[in-house]
Amino acid sequence: MTFYEVINLESRIKLFLYGVLEPVNTKEDFLKLEGITTGHCHVNRPPYALLRMALEAAKFDIIETTFDQEKHAQKLLYPIYALIKLVTVIKGGKGDKKYWLKSSNHKNVLMGGNTLIIICKKPA
Repeated sequence: MTFYEVINLESRIKLFLYGVLEPVNTKEDFLKLEGITTGHCHVNRPPYALLRMALEAAKFDIIETTFDQEKHAQKLLYPIYALIKLVTVIKGGKGDKKYWLKSSNHKNVLMGGNTLIIICKKPA
């Protein structure tokens, strides 16, 4: 399963600053796309924890999370990433149990590329 990466650190900062994850699609944008695939016009993209919750509810086991390619400019965000990792360690098991902090704040999720790839399987 691949998932457009809107949960990396860059996207989280944009959400904090702008209140939205990406530029909005206007009515005119949708009218221009009529008859064309609207695959790039997403209404809502869930954060990692909600995506994991949906996969687990559907009885999938997550094996690994990875990403398509490294975003070089995102390396400038490593100090913020380090701070988030510190909070994750401080919150410990309680934060992980309540919010899945270890997996939500994993390097591949926060510092990954444009596409988060979740490798999972459904037991027989």
